Amino acid sequence: MRKDALSSNSKHYLRLAAVGTLVPFICIVLLPDGFLDGGPAFCPVRLLGGSWCPGCGMSRALWSLIHGNLPKAIALNWRVSLVAPLLVMHYIQLVSRWANTTAGWIEHHPAP
Repeated sequence: MRKDALSSNSKHYLRLAAVGTLVPFICIVLLPDGFLDGGPAFCPVRLLGGSWCPGCGMSRALWSLIHGNLPKAIALNWRVSLVAPLLVMHYIQLVSRWANTTAGWIEHHPAP
């Protein structure tokens, strides 16, 4: 009986974690595609006086890709086609690792 209660408890926390990881993504999707256009540069190389680096335009390219504007993303930085799949795989790996760790911790440390 107690084991079933813990399993449902851990499922509840995992659902909360899944929703919590989607909130930032939903916020990004709700902002318009041109939100970052013309804004300040995020690149530390450019901020420190450099002129160009291979990652220049990557933030804006990822932003455009998230909004479904692939031609604009490629125009901003063609490397987004390499970086985006790696970021998605890394995100999935982090969430699954965190979910497994949290589920194990909840099973071994039940709430009073």
